[in-house]
Amino acid sequence: MSEEGTILLQFDYKNDFSGVLYVTKDKECILEKAYGYAEKGLKVRNFVLTRFGVASGGKLFTAVGILKLAEKGNLNLSDEILKYIPELPESFKGVTLHHLLTHTSGIGDYFDEYAQESYSSLWNAIPMYKMENPIDFLPMILNKDKIFNPGEKFRYNNAGYILLGLAIERVSGLSYKDYIKNSIFNPCKMSDSGYFKMNMLPPRTAYGYIKLEDGNFRNNIYDLPIIGGPDGGVYVTAVDMAKFWQELLTFELLSEDFTKELFKIHSDTDNEGIGFGYGIWIEHKNYEVKKYFLQGYDPGVNFRMVYYLETDVLVLALSNEDTGAKEACEAIEKTLIEEFQAV
Repeated sequence: MSEEGTILLQFDYKNDFSGVLYVTKDKECILEKAYGYAEKGLKVRNFVLTRFGVASGGKLFTAVGILKLAEKGNLNLSDEILKYIPELPESFKGVTLHHLLTHTSGIGDYFDEYAQESYSSLWNAIPMYKMENPIDFLPMILNKDKIFNPGEKFRYNNAGYILLGLAIERVSGLSYKDYIKNSIFNPCKMSDSGYFKMNMLPPRTAYGYIKLEDGNFRNNIYDLPIIGGPDGGVYVTAVDMAKFWQELLTFELLSEDFTKELFKIHSDTDNEGIGFGYGIWIEHKNYEVKKYFLQGYDPGVNFRMVYYLETDVLVLALSNEDTGAKEACEAIEKTLIEEFQAV
């Protein structure tokens, strides 16, 4: 075991965190710790193999799914989305799969994060238990006004990934969930990962909890679609995500050329030094990549994954509460930096 491994095995996150922390260095696990409860009422504790929702962290699976179809020649990233979803209005003309993957489409979103709408409030008018497939979201997208012309700038967009998921279904002939299972989860041996209905969660799955003003918690079953899809909501374990990342890095999921396209900075974001590839955030200094990261925020869900290129370190934080994952990753990063400086 490396020196940094010895130090990290002694790492303990003292903040009020509910979830799992998992770190690998040179593909070897050097930290695995669980905190808090998967089911608060019955006092069922989280442990390393607990499944957690990862919210928008699941968008990377959609991106990989699209690229696998492109690699096979079943579609082109320069194709307009109208080719696959012709019932979309004329305002979608010129919007390509590339634009949707990189959040540069300019289409209106069914949930506008920039307007700071409450995601939970979406389901006051539309029953969340009816939102099971990508097509169920289409009525929420059709009537949205275009915000800017395709390719003009970056604006994070959930609807774009819903449309990508619908394109996957129509090209592959499979449901989105079956396609991701067959093309990603099974090859990566991610046996604990999947899309599960929130009222039928399998064993070893953490319920999401929202903290109330009085300090109590309630679960998030009415605050999200009943089951996840192309824009997020998949359940994974930390171990499964580490498997997936390793398969991606070693070109087992995609060819080297398509993997490089996924990791390429395709668009600048609103934050200096942060770019976006296909389904993944990229931190860089003058476009020299320093780290890749995923993040997910939903009511009762908080997720972060960071990969440091220079040191081959992967850090995962999965939480079944609203906050804590980013802060936990930053605390681990501080420990790593201190240890590397000491070597």
